[in-house]
Amino acid sequence: MLGAVRIALLSARRSHTPPDTFGGTERAVDILGRALARAGHEVVVWAREGSKGRPDYATRPYLKGSFRDDRELAGFDVVHNHWIGDDNWTGYRFIERLLRAHPRVVQTYHGSFPYYVRPYSLWLRMRRRAPHFIVQSTRHVAYAHRHGIPNCRFIPNAIAEFAFHAQPEDYVAYVGRLAPEKGVATAIRVAKKAGVRLRIAGPGDPAFLKREVRPHLSSNVEYLGVVSDADRTALLQRAQALVFPSRYGEGMPLVVLEALACGTPVVSSDAYWSAPDVVREGVSGFLAADEDGLAAALGRIKEIDRARCFAWAKERFAPEAVAVRHMALYQELAEKTRNPRGSP
Repeated sequence: MLGAVRIALLSARRSHTPPDTFGGTERAVDILGRALARAGHEVVVWAREGSKGRPDYATRPYLKGSFRDDRELAGFDVVHNHWIGDDNWTGYRFIERLLRAHPRVVQTYHGSFPYYVRPYSLWLRMRRRAPHFIVQSTRHVAYAHRHGIPNCRFIPNAIAEFAFHAQPEDYVAYVGRLAPEKGVATAIRVAKKAGVRLRIAGPGDPAFLKREVRPHLSSNVEYLGVVSDADRTALLQRAQALVFPSRYGEGMPLVVLEALACGTPVVSSDAYWSAPDVVREGVSGFLAADEDGLAAALGRIKEIDRARCFAWAKERFAPEAVAVRHMALYQELAEKTRNPRGSP
């Protein structure tokens, strides 16, 4: 597979691609698609019907949750799927269909990895073929290998826009889905303990908001609701830090990268799996094991050099750098399928 190649990217289906507001996987696919297209490759993105897409790549709608015909994938050099679905077994059946339709399938998993891996490992034992697997942290790779999942490597998400902001305002931010496992209630307690102002943005179940968020709102704890892309960027740019107390095995949330791309450091729980790959202690933020540790880290946030944080993030998560790593994998798969036994 030399020179320009044809790449099919299969996006998630919860939101449009690119998303109108929130939709991390859809945003990651959009960023990767644009970067690959700018590198000279032909990219087609399958996305939820109604997606506007980009001038960089073509967009095709999923029809009733799938393709019109498997022959739609013919002629592509690689098929890269980013969707599993809410029901794992539905996702596995979709992967099987891809493996029957195409010799080079890559699967990126963006969600809660422990929830996915054990049934996936069982599914693999019943199948002879598996896609090459991309995960969002070095912890995910180790976990996959322990559970018998081969052909697994870490490639991070990318961030599209880098907008350094040197002078933050007097608040910290929580940006993301408002749900128990994401830790917004923890963020509120930590901010109060540290004596800092907290601004919250993101979607959430109304009952959860009523029970866990709204009773704690005050002049120092503000809920902004669901914000636009521009408002989210401005919120992150001006924050002293992003508080990210997620406590489940998710991949690499884009909001963390979006904060770093502004030079805004991250104070994070070490429970979410890609934390050590994203938060470099004293450079891009601080990790902590509990609420006391998170509050103490907020007290140290001015120790972080925002310019150094920004440069560190740009080196690792720029779209061009991430696209190069994907292309290396696509090339490797092409060589294996062209020469499966490794003979000359």
